[in-house]
Amino acid sequence: MIALVLDSEAVSLLAINKANDVTTDHVKALVDLHLAEGGSILVPANVIAETRRGRYAARVDRVLNAALVVDLDRDIAAQAGSILEVNRRGSSDLADATVAATAILTPSSAVTIVTSERSSGSNDLESFISTHQSRVSVINVHDH
Repeated sequence: MIALVLDSEAVSLLAINKANDVTTDHVKALVDLHLAEGGSILVPANVIAETRRGRYAARVDRVLNAALVVDLDRDIAAQAGSILEVNRRGSSDLADATVAATAILTPSSAVTIVTSERSSGSNDLESFISTHQSRVSVINVHDH
């Protein structure tokens, strides 16, 4: 079964839930279809810190109710550190590296990261998973 890993942009879109927004509708459709097929939705814990603020906190909580929150443990942290080292990146890219590490270490046959970052962000995620692309992929809903 394929697992979906949501980054902070995907969680934010679902939480804000703009009416008649093509990008929001695309993320919602991906998640709804995936859940209907019995798939799992994963959200790295650091994504909560990035998105659960102010007036959207309750909305983020509703999104999280349909997801499994993946704690940042030693293995994920070490994998994220390795990703940053290999890609010659600093701690400003830690959030994306943690999303990629979560996807890489998820024990599913296939994992898809869902993002809505503008092209430079999704390229970061794609480079972060480059050695695992047989099993991990990135869908950027801005590109569809």
